[in-house]
Amino acid sequence: MSSFVEIQEHIRAHGSVISRIIVYDDFQRNLTARPAFGHAVVLVGYDNENYTWTAMNSWGQGPSTLLPYQPGVTADGLFRIQMGIGGVGTPEQTYGITCTATEQHKLATVNTQPWEQERRAVAPDSAAVALDTLASCYRYKFVKGDTVASIVSWSGVPIQNFTQTNWKMFGGLQDVKFSFASKLAEADIRNALQSVAEVTRDITNNRPFFTCLTYTESGEAANVTCYADTTARCAGLGVAACTLHYKDVNVTDTLPVGSFVRLCDSRFTIPGEFDKVAFVSDNKLLQQRALISILNLAVRFLLPGQT
Repeated sequence: MSSFVEIQEHIRAHGSVISRIIVYDDFQRNLTARPAFGHAVVLVGYDNENYTWTAMNSWGQGPSTLLPYQPGVTADGLFRIQMGIGGVGTPEQTYGITCTATEQHKLATVNTQPWEQERRAVAPDSAAVALDTLASCYRYKFVKGDTVASIVSWSGVPIQNFTQTNWKMFGGLQDVKFSFASKLAEADIRNALQSVAEVTRDITNNRPFFTCLTYTESGEAANVTCYADTTARCAGLGVAACTLHYKDVNVTDTLPVGSFVRLCDSRFTIPGEFDKVAFVSDNKLLQQRALISILNLAVRFLLPGQT
């Protein structure tokens, strides 16, 4: 997979992903531990407030006599692990699998599935584009039970687009800290800073940075700060642990019922794509837009190459 966002989207849509985790010789991530072997786990959930994955493991005492799991780890095989520990959830080592039922099965994609056919009511982004059937933005009103995750999963709008368009609705920017338990390689520090800067560039001018605990030759503790152009400071001798600092929006907060958000996606400018997920709630506008769509379709059919 390509990113944490894609991993989480796949978990929401399909229930789980498969990821690789490095198991250490004492099964803990201590500074004295050494990598022992790679192991596969299934990620079935996540917590973006505490930065953890929920993983399902094949180790644990199960009730089945046909699959007698060895005791250990947890009784049901489920555990939580901090994102980044042991490499679990690393996108290039995480895989999403989807299964398709045969045509004869009631869950086959050729049959109508309620969760696949859901269309929700939206409003035009403004009066100026009310009759534009190929507009890229619409307004959606939150209803009870809605979350950011459910909205982006239903609409197909990338969560980065949603966040960058609506970030002011979530109380503004917040200070975010993510602590790493051990020293990082300079390349990892640089990659982390570049990734965060790319994701947050449209909502803040604040540069992400690391603060690291370091020890001098005399054993005295000190803190060093590094940015994308000074990463060597946080990867030198004596560095013990580092914390990543940046500004971001907490989209895990639930918006009040009745709040309006903007859904913007270039995909909506493709004929028919908007109609797959939504419809305009105003009946008069709905009829007018339907007529315009029919006329546009007739023009394209009768005069190929014309719009």
